Amino acid sequence: MFRYPFIRCCCPVCGRPLEVREEYLGRNVACSHCGGEFTARDESDTKSSRWSVPGSLMERADRLLALTSQQLSRRAALASQ
Repeated sequence: MFRYPFIRCCCPVCGRPLEVREEYLGRNVACSHCGGEFTARDESDTKSSRWSVPGSLMERADRLLALTSQQLSRRAALASQ
């Protein structure tokens, strides 16, 4: 069975560590924890640690609140149909 090579990165929305298949680098992916969408990047190419969390805590909180608001709006729109 073929195993895909994975890259370790962090979700920019919730900050949790993730493993993303190399073939998805540069593509939009969704976090399996919070559902936040972001472009997969190899963080080992940067000067920061592989598991470092990008952005400040407040920036991540703002992104998570915006994502939650978008999801609630989508659900409300679907429910009203």
